Amino acid sequence: MVKNKMTLIETLEYFIDDTKQRCGDIQWEIKNCKDETYLEDFKQEYKEHSQRLEDLEKIKSIIEIMEIDE
Repeated sequence: MVKNKMTLIETLEYFIDDTKQRCGDIQWEIKNCKDETYLEDFKQEYKEHSQRLEDLEKIKSIIEIMEIDE
């Protein structure tokens, strides 16, 4: 049985893509939200996911520079 092993970069790219998708979903919610209470929640969630995306991209960049990938 052969296991497909994701490299560290591939794993980070997976989470980067997932986080980008979530940010897009949240942006849609913000654009279409009619309730001010939910709007503030969505804005906070977007801020958190945007920070997570930035962190993941920084980590990927560091790994690429240091050539740590497996």
